[in-house]
Amino acid sequence: MSHIEIVDKFLQDGYFVVKADHFHDEGLFWFMEHYRWQEDEGNQHKRVVDSAGIPVMDNGQSAPTALDDIGETSAYLPEGRTWERHTAPHMDDSSIWEVIIADHAQRKLNGYVGGSNILTRNPSVVITPAMSAGGDALMEHFEASVGMAVEL
Repeated sequence: MSHIEIVDKFLQDGYFVVKADHFHDEGLFWFMEHYRWQEDEGNQHKRVVDSAGIPVMDNGQSAPTALDDIGETSAYLPEGRTWERHTAPHMDDSSIWEVIIADHAQRKLNGYVGGSNILTRNPSVVITPAMSAGGDALMEHFEASVGMAVEL
């Protein structure tokens, strides 16, 4: 049974990077890859919802709902209100694993030979403060990810 292990995480050039080792079905090393997400993903937070799945406003109340153009009920935000947000970044472990597992499956399907990916830098890209904001939140949020593994 093949498996994947996250072996490192770090910030580089405005990206949150996860380094993962991929192994063949018989357990031998197959390839290593770096997976990147923009650091500003750390500043994106999911809306808080009530038990019925309706978004909650900044005053703690469920948002009002109305029928939309296609006849479905949807929540709306009254003037002067904002959405209540979770404090943790919207990304979670499944956000990372879905990308890594899909890559593993695609390479297996295509007969990828294997090897080690080298993460290259692009010095022509100018990293703005907005692009790199949120990286520390991602590093903290995924603190326990290094050493995690999945069997496929």
